[in-house]
Amino acid sequence: MATNWLQLLKNYIGTEGATSLADKLTVARAGYIDNINNADISTIPNISTLSVARIGYIDNINQVGLLQVTAVRAGYLDNINNANLSTIPDISSLSAARIGYLDELAAANLPADIAAIPTTAMRGTENAATVADGWDAALATILDNFTAARIGYLDELDFDLQTAIAAIPTDAMRGTNSAALASSWTAALATALASYTAVRGGYLDELAAANLPADIAAIPTTAMRGTENAATVADGWDVALATILDNFTAARVGYLDNINNANLSTIPDISSLSAAKIGYLDNINNAQLLNLTAARLGYIDNLSGGAAALEASITAIKGGGWSDETLVSIQTAIDSIAGVNTYMEQIPDSDFALAAIDNALTADPPSADAENSVIDIDQEGGSTFVLRSLWVNITSFGTAGTKLTFALWVLVNSVVTQVDSVDVESLGIQSLMDLFALQDVHADGIWVTVITDSASADAACSGTYRYAKAS
Repeated sequence: MATNWLQLLKNYIGTEGATSLADKLTVARAGYIDNINNADISTIPNISTLSVARIGYIDNINQVGLLQVTAVRAGYLDNINNANLSTIPDISSLSAARIGYLDELAAANLPADIAAIPTTAMRGTENAATVADGWDAALATILDNFTAARIGYLDELDFDLQTAIAAIPTDAMRGTNSAALASSWTAALATALASYTAVRGGYLDELAAANLPADIAAIPTTAMRGTENAATVADGWDVALATILDNFTAARVGYLDNINNANLSTIPDISSLSAAKIGYLDNINNAQLLNLTAARLGYIDNLSGGAAALEASITAIKGGGWSDETLVSIQTAIDSIAGVNTYMEQIPDSDFALAAIDNALTADPPSADAENSVIDIDQEGGSTFVLRSLWVNITSFGTAGTKLTFALWVLVNSVVTQVDSVDVESLGIQSLMDLFALQDVHADGIWVTVITDSASADAACSGTYRYAKAS
C-alpha cells in the first residue's frame, strides 16, 4: 500500500524536539512570512541570496537595541541623507551619550526658548530701582578695573596650581635650603636682629600707640608755631626773625664751625670778652685783615726774634759800611739834591709800526695823524727829554710812490716847530744819524712825522726808539 503523503510529511518534519518544525516556526518567524508581501521585501530579485548570515540578521531584528529605534529616532535616520549629516565619516561615533543629547534636543523647543531670552536689559538689571541704585555704575567700574594686564594675571593661573603649591618645600625657609646660602642668610638675619634693639623696638611701639594721621592733621598750617598769635606777628616777631636769618650768613656759619678749633677751646672764660673785644671779632671779616696771607703771617712770626734780631735785620738791609745812616738822614740827602736834572732812561724801548701812511698831515704835532706819527714825546711841565736813538725800517713807498719824507719837530720858545725834513728814496734801515745827521735830540717835546708822495695811503715803515727824561 502506498504511503500517504501527509503521513510522509509528518514523519519528515517531526512533531517533537529541537528540529521539529513546530519548534522552529515561531510566531515571530510566522510574522516574517506574513511580511513577505511587504513592498520592500517584494523587491528582492532573488530570495535565494538570503544566506545563513543574512537570515541571522533577520533573526536579530527583535534585538533589544534595534527595538529602541523609535518613530522619532527613525525620523533621525530618515535625515541621514541630509547634506551635513552625510559628511559624517563614521556614524559609529554617535555614542549613547550623544544620542541622549539628540533626545534632549527633540524634547526642547529651542526657537521658543531662545525667543524667551530678554533683550531689553542684562539679567538682574531689569529692575529700575536696582539700576537707579548704581548697580550698572558699579558694574562699569568693575569692567574698567578689569584691565588687559589683570586678565593676563588670570591667564597665568592656567596651570596645575594645587600641584605647584604642593611642590613648595616645607622643611626649610625658601632661600635657606642651600647650606652655603643658609650660612650667609642666617648671618645677615643675625645682624638685622642685633640691630633691632629694644630702643628701636620702642620706636615701633610709639608708632603703634600713636594716631599718626590725626597727629599730623593737628599740626597747624596757618602760621609758624609761636607766631599764630596775631599780636605777636603784629609786634614784628616775623620781621625780627627775617632779619636774624638774613644776618646769619655762610661766613658766620663758618665762625660757628670754628668754635671747636683747638685755639678757641683754650679760652679760659669767654665772659671776659668785653664789648670792645667782641667788636674786634666783628672786624675779623674786615677787607684788610683778609689780606693777611700766610706769607704775611710769616713776617709777623719773624718779629718774635726780639730787638737783637730786628737790629740784625735792619743792619742787613743797610749793608756794610753804614754806621750812622737813618731814614731821616736818607730823606734829608734826597731833599738836598732836589732840582737837579737827572735823566732817567725810559725802558723798554718804544716801538712803532705804520702801514697806512698817506701824503699829508691834517694837523701838526702834537695832534698829528696816528698813521703819520713815528715819534710822539709830548711836553710835560717841569720836564725835558733827550732822544737817544731811532731806527726805521722802510718797507713800502705806497702804490706808485717813490719816496717817504721824514720831519723832525721840537719846541722852540714853547712853539712846536719843524726844524728838519728829509726825503728817503730807498727802502731799508735808516737811523737817527742817517735821517737828521744828529746823534741825539734834546728838547722839552720831540716829534717825528712821515708822509709819502703816493695818494694810495698804503706806504709802510716800522721801527723802535729810546729816550730819557729829566725833571
